[in-house]
Amino acid sequence: MRLDATDRKILAELQIDSSQSLDEIAKKVGSSKTPVWNRIRKMREGGVIKGQSAVLDPDALGLEACFFVLIRTAEHDAEWQNSFLHLLVGPVLMLVVPMKVYLQLVVLVEMLRLNLIFILL
Repeated sequence: MRLDATDRKILAELQIDSSQSLDEIAKKVGSSKTPVWNRIRKMREGGVIKGQSAVLDPDALGLEACFFVLIRTAEHDAEWQNSFLHLLVGPVLMLVVPMKVYLQLVVLVEMLRLNLIFILL
């Protein structure tokens, strides 16, 4: 699917805040509501827009700490990679793990060490 400048502006607005109304997006991209809706619909049908996500506030959820966990593995085959969170790039994996307390990190590390990560999936 070919995208023009207006499509790209719409996508930029959706990436900033996908909960914006069509009127808000149309105003920001210099169009009207119906053409913006048609473009969004076509981009969804064409696979450009795959879905919507919510950005959660870790503080509001009581997740007071964030740990960066670097995992190095000897496993490299595709089946193992697909089973391990779909985030593995080469032999190293980086997880960003928001947690309530340090003890949860200790449990996660122990589960990884014991190859019990499937519990988290």
